[in-house]
Amino acid sequence: MGGMQTWLWGEMFPNDMDCLVAIASTPAAISGRNMIWREMISHAIRSDPAWKNGDYPKDSAPKNWINAVVPLSAIMTGSAEQLQKQGPTRATAIDLVENLEISSEAYDANDMLNAFESSADYDPAPNLHVINKPMLTINFAGDLTNPPQFLRLPTASNYTSVIIPSGPDSYGHMNIAHPAVWASALGSFLQPLPLGR
Repeated sequence: MGGMQTWLWGEMFPNDMDCLVAIASTPAAISGRNMIWREMISHAIRSDPAWKNGDYPKDSAPKNWINAVVPLSAIMTGSAEQLQKQGPTRATAIDLVENLEISSEAYDANDMLNAFESSADYDPAPNLHVINKPMLTINFAGDLTNPPQFLRLPTASNYTSVIIPSGPDSYGHMNIAHPAVWASALGSFLQPLPLGR
């Protein structure tokens, strides 16, 4: 959620930075598919019988929600190309789901719930005019969480927008964890700026 924080901090502290870079985020209220999957996550956690309104003992934490949330998260934040590579057959795809679920058992239900519900009222759109420093937005064509056609990015002169196309080495929303995908766009943006001078 660092991209979302970047938009908000740019509005809250407009003179406390030289520039801003928001990756895989949009400066608008969460809606559509992005809101739907967040609601599905909240519902899966809150309806887990072991959740107990968030007051569960650590040694018997809820785990049923993981079966719904983790595969959904892989679909929403991953890419079709990478998921196909990891699960090229029916059997390997099922194994992938099971492995994702097993590797996610350490996730805490309340932490996950707070992470997704804390941004429910996110909406920097009304105050974008306050951002006065150069800003780069990097988004990804294969991102299901923030699809490019719904980005609603500002068009003011201090904004530079880059959309990284999809390809066989694309990771969808999770391109954020693969700087090789977007490093050149960042370098091109930073190079002419008189940072810290």
